[in-house]
This record gives sequence, C-alpha cells and structure tokens, in this order.
Amino acid sequence: MSNTAKRLVGLFLLILGCLWILDTVNLIHIKIFFEGWWTLFIILPCVVALFNDNDKTGPVIGISVGVILLLCAQGIIDWSSIWKLILAIFAIVWGCALLFSKKNILDFRNAENVRVDQLKLVSRDGRNIRVSEFNLGHHSVNFAGQRFEGGDFKVNFAGAEIDLRGADIDDGAILNVNVAFGGLEIFVDECVCVRQSVNCALGGIEDHHRVAAMGTMKTLYITGSCSFGGVEIK
Repeated sequence: MSNTAKRLVGLFLLILGCLWILDTVNLIHIKIFFEGWWTLFIILPCVVALFNDNDKTGPVIGISVGVILLLCAQGIIDWSSIWKLILAIFAIVWGCALLFSKKNILDFRNAENVRVDQLKLVSRDGRNIRVSEFNLGHHSVNFAGQRFEGGDFKVNFAGAEIDLRGADIDDGAILNVNVAFGGLEIFVDECVCVRQSVNCALGGIEDHHRVAAMGTMKTLYITGSCSFGGVEIK
C-alpha cells in the first residue's frame, strides 16, 4: 500500500473513530451505521487498490459490485435485480478487456510463464513470501529448484498454475490463495503433506494430491478463499 493510500485510510478511520466516541458519550448525535454500511468494507479497499495496483480490473469490479450492494441495501435497487446488474458489469469489463487489452485474453492454451524472480517479495513472520496477482488470461509459475517459504496469490477472471514440484518447501509454509471468477491448479510433490482450509462461496476445491508412504515429511498449508471459481490440488 502506498503512503498516500495509507494516509487516506488512516484519516478515514481516525475521523470515524472520533465521531463514534462523540456519539457514544452523547456529545453529538449522528447515525454512523446506515443501511448497507457493511458495503464500505468492499468499496474502500477497492478504492485504495485502484490507486495502488497496476491492474485496475479487479478494483473496478469490486467498487461496482459494492456500490450495487449499497444501493440495494438503501432500497434504491431491488434485490431481485442484483444478479442481472452484476452479470452486466462482468460483460462490460470483459468487453473492454477484449477491445483494449494488448494480450489475447481468450487464448487459454498457452500459459504466460511467470518467473519466480518476477514475483513480488515481502517479509512476513520471518519468512520471504512471494506475492502476485493474476488477472485475465492464463498464467503459470514454476518453483522447481527454488526455495518456497510461503506465497500469497490472487486469481481474478483468469486461470493459473502454481507448480511447487521440485521446490525446496519450508516445513509449515503457507500458500494463501484468493480466487474469484477463475481457476487455480496447485501441483505439489508426493513427499509433501498438504493441509488445506480454503473457504468456498459458490466455488469449490478438489484435493487430488497423493502423499507417498514415508515417515517424517514437510507440511504445506493452503489457505484462502474461492468464490465463483475452483481450486484443484494435484
């Protein structure tokens, strides 16, 4: 998150907290929790991401969906029309991507190979975590011969492959995934024990990973969420 984004979010939370305290001690009377206030947890992070991320597709969709939910909560739009509006937004986004994207986003036969050194590296809990976001098209990253201490990957309107076969996986490493309207395949060696706890909403996860009959082995934890998509562990 950029410094500007941090300041905007910090300022908003500061003002919100002060108003909340003043209202609680009856110095002022305002209605903080309006109908649909919870949609701000969708809209605000997407607004921040809009100014912070290079790819604007995900944030634009998030803001649009959040605004539609807010209008529904306010009674301006009927709840029965929400799916039609959301599908219309997806059609518009895909149409714009087809018209203006330089890549052939409909070609899922050949994956865009992403090198490990192209992934963002962040330090978290003493581990070096690889971070990336895949939007549109099909993407593949192979960690063979690389050390894997953990990863944080987002897949939006895309297909992706994360190949951990042949990687030096730290025991207890966490692979966090967030899949929305897309598909993700994760390949892991049989000598690694996989424990997954991915929350699915209108999506699914399939674990086809086989574990070899061995004694002590490393454990990889796969966490995150999946909505309107699928995750497959092989």
